[in-house]
Amino acid sequence: MFLGGTTHEHTNQQWKPMSPVLCRDDRWGAGPSRPTWRIVAPYATGSQGHESCESMGFDVAGDYLFVPHTGASRSLGFSTGHIEVFRADDGRRVGFLEPSADVGEIGLQDIGECLVAHRRADGEYLSSLGEDFKAKMLMYRWRH
Repeated sequence: MFLGGTTHEHTNQQWKPMSPVLCRDDRWGAGPSRPTWRIVAPYATGSQGHESCESMGFDVAGDYLFVPHTGASRSLGFSTGHIEVFRADDGRRVGFLEPSADVGEIGLQDIGECLVAHRRADGEYLSSLGEDFKAKMLMYRWRH
């Protein structure tokens, strides 16, 4: 089972995002639970409202977790539409996805489950991300 949540050290910067803490628990139904791994996804501390840049949710596809962020962050070097990619087996960060400049202006991710990821039979991953400012659906293609 994969979970997103907060800790005392890592909390939401505003009300809508999921939280920066992600974990995997392979024994969740077998007595006392202990996470297989726990990570803190990058997020901009002290950000609020439309300046928020933190995890908005996640989806698991194949061997990876795809974690969209609410907005951009200069300090993190994230553009709006940023998706962090982590290995599902150990939580290690393996890359990210961002829209190219030819996509044009995009807005924040305001929907709780704004991302859907899918692994194709040929090993390619597709991620669709909904944004609210220009009502765009962004589709990313990725291979690791």
